[in-house]
Amino acid sequence: MKRVAVLCFILLFSACSQKNDIKYYLPEIKAAAQKEATNGAEVLVDTVSYLSGDRIWYKKDGVFLPYKNSYLAKTHAEFIKSSIESQLAGSDAKVKVVVTDSYQAYVDGKNEYLFAAKIEITAKEKVYRYVRLTIDGIGSGPKGAVEGIEKSVANVCEIIKAELKKGSRK
Repeated sequence: MKRVAVLCFILLFSACSQKNDIKYYLPEIKAAAQKEATNGAEVLVDTVSYLSGDRIWYKKDGVFLPYKNSYLAKTHAEFIKSSIESQLAGSDAKVKVVVTDSYQAYVDGKNEYLFAAKIEITAKEKVYRYVRLTIDGIGSGPKGAVEGIEKSVANVCEIIKAELKKGSRK
């Protein structure tokens, strides 16, 4: 009886160790990321519910799913917030971003990354932007999706910087 119990115990734990490896992807924040936001800069980021966690999403053949065993090391909101804060170092601007879509799409044999967000920038005046980006030329799978996220967020940061620069000339 003891042998059967030990055998069952060994089989149970050896089966658990056969699970696929879980991969975490850490999107990069470019050079300015090391700076801390100072002088009153405020960044708020909100996302739709499916982006509230660390899952990486894709859509293929009309089915919308997260990649299995692949996660972001940060949530979407955390990554976007830290990226924008690095661009606002030394500014007193307030930025609110609401991400409404962010996923990799496989369409007609190619893949692209789709990103949509509402942006509110307050410096000297309040400016609203709606951004809908399609990023082509990325790889397939979760690694390609992370590349799409990085490029999308970099575009959002450029839009915010351009609006702040435009506002400072007025």
